[in-house]
Amino acid sequence: MKEYSAWSSETPDVVSVLLDAQNPRIPELGHQATQREIVAELVHNDAVYELARDIATLGYFPTETLICVEDGENLVVVEGNRRLASLKLLLSPELAPSEFVSRFKKLSKDLPSSAIVKKVSVLVAPSRSQAAPLIMNKHTQTGIRRWEPIQQARYVSMLLSTGVSLDQLVDATGFSKGDLVKNLRIHSMYEIASRLSFDSKTAEGVKNPGNSTSQRLRESSITRKCGNSWVLPSIKPGG
Repeated sequence: MKEYSAWSSETPDVVSVLLDAQNPRIPELGHQATQREIVAELVHNDAVYELARDIATLGYFPTETLICVEDGENLVVVEGNRRLASLKLLLSPELAPSEFVSRFKKLSKDLPSSAIVKKVSVLVAPSRSQAAPLIMNKHTQTGIRRWEPIQQARYVSMLLSTGVSLDQLVDATGFSKGDLVKNLRIHSMYEIASRLSFDSKTAEGVKNPGNSTSQRLRESSITRKCGNSWVLPSIKPGG
């Protein structure tokens, strides 16, 4: 059984907590995403406006605790990016993509008090890998806005890049080694697809890990095997 009671609890200012550039919801951009780029991606693709509207109407529930890790002097949220983005936009609507600014300004004006979104409860995990079991469970087993398979795959790949072994991931996440290997193959195919040349509309669909185009590509790419190499099906750039 994992021990979470030793994690420290804090109540930092919302503006001081950073969104996670390694969030699996964020597509490959060719560089580390800025905070504003992360906000834009979440607003466009992950119903952040709808979540902010619920918070403005119903309040921010005290049970909604974010999970963070320390990165130098900063706290980075590893679970709860949509909620944190919603709070940030209620406080500073101008951070939203231009076409959403007026909508977030209206939500902000409807708040009974800005104090209810200025601070947020967080648990500080010792590391990303130690937070992994809880995060994977929330986004693969329960009703909290599930990750698409490509988003799960990116998360597994990110954890391995921190030095966690495959065997440790089996223990931490409860996934079988076979499922984890499948996730790594999916991530490899996604990275290959992201580097291919497509027309702008198709490229946007492929690079967004939550998009149906990207999903269809994933489903077709892992069904073909050549020796020990997994290859993409024939795709005509621009077609």
